[in-house]
Amino acid sequence: MAGVLVGAGAASVRSGQPLPLVPASSVSVGPAAALVENDEGGAVLIWGMAASCWASGDVVGRRLAAVSLVVTKAAHHYEVAEAFGVDDDTLRNWRRAWEADGADGLAPQRPCQRRSNSLAGVV
Repeated sequence: MAGVLVGAGAASVRSGQPLPLVPASSVSVGPAAALVENDEGGAVLIWGMAASCWASGDVVGRRLAAVSLVVTKAAHHYEVAEAFGVDDDTLRNWRRAWEADGADGLAPQRPCQRRSNSLAGVV
């Protein structure tokens, strides 16, 4: 395969970084990744190629994209947290939830129903 690339004149691509092919409206997430979001949803691009995308309101997809950037080491933890507008602890919690339960762990949790302090029916 490498011979094909050399013959095509593409071997020099390996000696440097790929072209930064990202939309002008994107947010940088380190040197390799970019985040694009609008009313329709969002996408993460790595070296100009879509790596993750989600529709508007897809909380799990957005969180999974953030965690994926950290897990694959495409960007540093602090870069991802800043780009996604969350604090470091929130991103760590997302990662732990993903490690424990996969994508299901990234679903928003419903607030626990308050328990009554009294015991119903006990006199």
